[in-house]
Amino acid sequence: MSNQLTDTKHALDRAGIRLKAGEYERAVAAASLVYNRSEATSMAIVALDLGQHRSTDGAGYESNGDMVVLIVSNGAVKTAYLRRSTQPMTKEWVRGRVAKYGGTMKVKWARGTEQAQKRNQSTFKKRRGGRRY
Repeated sequence: MSNQLTDTKHALDRAGIRLKAGEYERAVAAASLVYNRSEATSMAIVALDLGQHRSTDGAGYESNGDMVVLIVSNGAVKTAYLRRSTQPMTKEWVRGRVAKYGGTMKVKWARGTEQAQKRNQSTFKKRRGGRRY
């Protein structure tokens, strides 16, 4: 696999709407490390923990959350969006959200997103016995 992920126009467009200056570059750098260590060709990578909730409502492309997720397929970043750490990051979500890009889809967490992953896992431990979405 290549050392650096490539961008697509769609990913750059969405990052321009959803992310602040420098965040996309940091997310791609973190995602590149994860992608290069994986056998999978396609994955959802939680690349940044923003530490606080952000929303792009009103931009025409609604996205909100405290994490930056990149969808990567065959070395190209297909899209970038925000996702709440309280939303499921499961195989079912991956199949439903990103399967259109083909390949073996997995969810990976980049270094520096440990707190977001902990919040995510904590939320779903509490819900396993109770109501589902």
